[in-house]
Amino acid sequence: MPFVLLTHHKCASTWLITYRAQVAAMNGLRFGHMHRSERLAEGQLDIVALTNADYSFVRNRVLSGIHVIRNPLDLICSAYYSHLSTHSLEGWPELELQRTVLKSVSKPEGLMLTLTFLERSDFYSGAIGPLLALRHWDFSDEAFSTLRM
Repeated sequence: MPFVLLTHHKCASTWLITYRAQVAAMNGLRFGHMHRSERLAEGQLDIVALTNADYSFVRNRVLSGIHVIRNPLDLICSAYYSHLSTHSLEGWPELELQRTVLKSVSKPEGLMLTLTFLERSDFYSGAIGPLLALRHWDFSDEAFSTLRM
């Protein structure tokens, strides 16, 4: 059974993937990750990361794991600035449209629109928004240890 790491967009997901990949490489372990909410990395893996985790999907497919989350207010603020100017648009047409909208409104409006964007079920192709995922997560499920940043 692989070690499973579950997280969400803007919850240090890129850092966690990079770190876990390095740990796996240094220890001769097989690592895989997935950005989709309803798919797990395939193959005989020792460490698996799901970076847009959806509780309704993982609860019946993952026996245990570590769930890394971030304060939702920090998540919104970080997403606002990266979605406004720095996050890659490659392969993410929803973010390309969101960036256009964010550039046309004030910062307070942009923060509210970012909150709405992070709540969408069609946030990214095959992935739900991180705030939607957090809102629907069962934090009382003892199969998942939650690490709060």
